[in-house]
Amino acid sequence: MGEYMNKYKCVLPLRQLRQMVAFFLIAVMLLSAVFVMAYADHNCDGADCKICLQVQTCLNSFRLLLSGIAVFSVAFLLLLLLAVLAECAGAGALSTPITLKVKLLN
Repeated sequence: MGEYMNKYKCVLPLRQLRQMVAFFLIAVMLLSAVFVMAYADHNCDGADCKICLQVQTCLNSFRLLLSGIAVFSVAFLLLLLLAVLAECAGAGALSTPITLKVKLLN
């Protein structure tokens, strides 16, 4: 990837690019929340209401984001639990000459 960056002279450093993408993602989510709050109580035209469809799309985006955060949180907690259990179980379980750094003189 270094050759690609040097060859085409990237205008923005990668860190700034990541920050911009994160900023725009947060801005879109906040603007979607504002849209849902603003048009929650509108005069509905019936089954083909465009505003209801857009509000439903925004709500589905929020649900998708929250489910992704929930899955990530559960996975992180499970990995943390496994790391703690492995550390507790490995405190004295292995006692080989290599782990004890014992010199064998035969």
